[in-house]
Amino acid sequence: MSEHIAHVAVFEDCCRLALHGGRLAGPFRTVLTRHWDFARFGSTSRSGDRFSIPVLKYCREHWPDGGKNVEEKLAFVVAWRCHQAADRRFKPVYRELEPEHYAKPNADSESGEPSESRVLHDVVVYREVYGAGEYAPFMRGLLDDRLHSLAGSQTLDYDATFAALGGVWQRTLQQQHPERTAGGFAEATAKAPGRFQRYYVDVQRYAEMLANPDPDLMRRFIVEPNFYDRRDPLIALARALQRKESLPAVPFEKAYELAAGQSQYAQSLRMGLRYVFASSDFFEGKISEAEAMKLFDLDRSHLQGGSYQ
Repeated sequence: MSEHIAHVAVFEDCCRLALHGGRLAGPFRTVLTRHWDFARFGSTSRSGDRFSIPVLKYCREHWPDGGKNVEEKLAFVVAWRCHQAADRRFKPVYRELEPEHYAKPNADSESGEPSESRVLHDVVVYREVYGAGEYAPFMRGLLDDRLHSLAGSQTLDYDATFAALGGVWQRTLQQQHPERTAGGFAEATAKAPGRFQRYYVDVQRYAEMLANPDPDLMRRFIVEPNFYDRRDPLIALARALQRKESLPAVPFEKAYELAAGQSQYAQSLRMGLRYVFASSDFFEGKISEAEAMKLFDLDRSHLQGGSYQ
């Protein structure tokens, strides 16, 4: 899962705020209106830093008439930048707050089991941003213990259904593999064992954290480091835009300025907005590639800094 919920939330909040702020180039407004779902997919993808500027250059050169899927590519790269904002704000904090986890072998790899702090981030975002499933795209029951809140779960054998659906989903992905060509499905499957990432996320951990959060872990990873504060003006504005409620009194520019010294989540939104606005400016030729790289923090490791103060 790897902060899947938090990554999606940072993207959605950043882009709602960016659209509200009125500083985005027209093409960015267009693609976020037409391809929000596609961008959401981009927000959970990897390697955004590596390809952000090349894809932006491609989209600029081919906009609006040429290039395959140029609109979708632009929506995707905007979401990539938001993903990077979440990573750059949260990853150093995980290592600072939970060094015992990151001392384990393979803890920093994509196949390593998520730390308690990462799980809690997703759980808190699921509750605070998505109302525990009240707001799309995350449904009610997503982090339930055995989907108990869904009426249909009472009529199914959970374990058997879970195994069956998992098999169907895996087969669907295998059938889409590029090597499923002349040799067919069997050949692609035979080559697969060494390439498929093992299923390492225990969803029950998330369900338990949502239903019965450990008070000490909440103190260590959420409260004391000030992960999320719904009173932060930028967060309050994001929630009002998401839920189509009356906007708070603090205007966008002021809320953006204040976020620099507020909760981790507010800081990640501020960083994501900086990346999105820099993407828009680069697309319009207002800043150079070197300036874009600097504004994207491409000259810095994800792990530089690390203090949540």
